[in-house]
Parts: sequence; C-alpha cells; structure tokens
Amino acid sequence: MKNKLRVTGALLSIALLTTAPQFVGAETSAATVTFTGDDGTPTKPVDPTNPDNPTPSDPIDSGDKDNTGTGSAGPLSLDYVSNFDFGSNKIASTTQTYTTKAAQPHIQVTDKRGTGAGWEVQAAISPIKTSDDDVLAGANLKLANRSVVTNNQNTSTAPVATDITLSSSPKTVFKADKDAGLGTWLDNFDKNTSVLTVYGGTAKAKTYNVTITWTLTSGPTGE
Repeated sequence: MKNKLRVTGALLSIALLTTAPQFVGAETSAATVTFTGDDGTPTKPVDPTNPDNPTPSDPIDSGDKDNTGTGSAGPLSLDYVSNFDFGSNKIASTTQTYTTKAAQPHIQVTDKRGTGAGWEVQAAISPIKTSDDDVLAGANLKLANRSVVTNNQNTSTAPVATDITLSSSPKTVFKADKDAGLGTWLDNFDKNTSVLTVYGGTAKAKTYNVTITWTLTSGPTGE
C-alpha cells in the first residue's frame, strides 16, 4: 500500500505542473503626452567647445568678457552672437589679416517651437569707418571653416553653416530646413580663418568701428 501511495502522489504532482493556464480576459489602458512650444525664459549661452558642460562659465567666452548673451526670449531665439575685437595693431604697408580676441567666436540659436518650420540667420555689415566717417577702404570680414555643434542628446537634423564674406547686403550664415535645427545649435567660427583683412596703405592712425546686424527669421528655408 505504501508503494501505491508514493506512485499516486508522483502522478498527481506531474498533473498539477502540466495543467494549461486558463484564459480569463484582457483589458487595455492608455498613455498620452502633450507638448507645447516654450516661450518662457531666455536660453542661456552654452559652452561652444562642449555644449554638454553642465556648468559653463559666465561670460561664456574669456575673450569677449562683456558679452553675456542676447537675452532673447521666445520659442525661436538668437541666444548669442560674438563681438569681434581685432585689437590695436601697427600700420603695415602690406595686406594683413587680424584675428578676434574672442576665444571661440560663434552664434547660438534655439528652436523650441515644436513645429519643425525651420529658420535662417542672416548677417550684414556696416561700413568699417571711424567716428568722423573715414572709411577703411577695401577691408572685409570673413567667417570661414565653420563647425556646427549641439549637445549629445539632440537627435534633430543639423542646420547648415555657410562660409561668407560679410557685406552691406544680408547674407545667409546659418540655416535649418524643414524639420531640422530643433533644440539649441551653435555655429562656431574658426578664429584663425574668420579674419579681418586690411589692405596695405589704407589704414590711418585711428579707431575704426563696424556693426554686424544678425537677423533670425522663421522658415521653412531652402524651398
């Protein structure tokens, strides 16, 4: 009798382990998320050499110490534009190029509209002249060898930067086509090739000033 009980117990255990689950029913739940364009506080300048730096310096550029950004608010904003200080130089009889004191000249654009409409930055330059209207004939400012950067988390298609020599007519500097350029993007200028060129025999012992006007417009562009 003891042997029969052991056998019966073993068979019962196997039956319990191999019993198929019985379907009872299924229900569903929902998850939603909504986003709106951010038109709140201005986007601060980020580190142009490391956009992921959580504690960027203020000011952002040691060679452009009075520049703390534009302070522009809104869902589409031009957050930062570098100043170009070419310093004090001895007059030369031959053509010379001069580099800015800024450590990393650049501009910064943020698009938090959430529309993918694209955007475009254009730049125009005023005559390079003294306070008594003495023009530095033939001089030009070139922005060249550009690099476009953003933080590592940004998966948007990158905007495009274009090498240009600035003139009185607005020229496209930085642009994002449809569905590109979302988030914060920087256009870094190579300071060794983004230079002021002055021809020999044109400079006088005076201070020359110039104004660069940067204009940000909504897209789409390139269509």
